[in-house]
Amino acid sequence: MEGIISLYIESRMKEMGFEKFHFNIKPITIKSGENIARIDAHNEFWYLFDVNQTEDDFTIAANNNIINQDEFVVDGVPFITYEFTGDINIDNTNARLDQSFLFYRVIPQ
Repeated sequence: MEGIISLYIESRMKEMGFEKFHFNIKPITIKSGENIARIDAHNEFWYLFDVNQTEDDFTIAANNNIINQDEFVVDGVPFITYEFTGDINIDNTNARLDQSFLFYRVIPQ
């Protein structure tokens, strides 16, 4: 799956006019009892590609996109990816366990 996402990101960056960029995997963990993680992703693009607790509820809201657990996880399997940029907020108020979110962080040059 990660190879498909890498190809998608490369295609998406070229589509937006970015010939040069670099990306890395960025894990974000929210402990149970914490509600929101805030990410400053201005001039960056973050692509969600995995969540460790697929049955726990979460919402991710950014300047360009809003998704919840139901949209990302289909029949227990994560959807390919979603793109986020700007101010990203991850809300897991209803989560029972710690949640780890894996993103590709893409920085155009």
